[in-house]
Amino acid sequence: MSEFAHSARNSLIDRERTYWLTPDKLQWREADTEYRLAYDQIAEMRLIRYASFDGEQYQCKLTAPGQGKLKIRSHHYAGLSRFENRTSTYAPFVRELARRIASASPDARFRAGGLGLQIMWISVLVIYVAVLVLLALAFLGGMDPTPGKIAVIAGLVGTAPFIWRQIGKNRGERFDPADPPGEIIGA
Repeated sequence: MSEFAHSARNSLIDRERTYWLTPDKLQWREADTEYRLAYDQIAEMRLIRYASFDGEQYQCKLTAPGQGKLKIRSHHYAGLSRFENRTSTYAPFVRELARRIASASPDARFRAGGLGLQIMWISVLVIYVAVLVLLALAFLGGMDPTPGKIAVIAGLVGTAPFIWRQIGKNRGERFDPADPPGEIIGA
């Protein structure tokens, strides 16, 4: 096995996978089966980060034409609403993986963030604003300002900076595979 290795189970329906780097390919084992993906076959590496109950989680998505997509996550799914933070192995693993892909596949694209996450957070913001507008109209229309209703409004207003940060975090930007930014790999 390589000095660069990482192990995680992505979700309830997945099995735990152990990944390691060899000189010319990424390998992983799931149950009793081993898989390989040559670095020169990888067309894109996309790194995202997203908020979770356990703080920030990180994901590396590799795209290889004709072979599909592979997602490697920083946190191990340990059970319902329980994740183990494994960024201590994920970050160095992904950093070295980016370097090896860039060396073997000079035309590969290296992107941070993603349109899908940005659209999701923009949708959350639109719903958020709509709820605030409806509450404001209800108060103007004579709704009683009870402590519970005021607490809901305060909670909504307090989450605005969080939503705005999530939109900003997920802009699709290129990154240098020789030095992936620590904030997108958890280093």
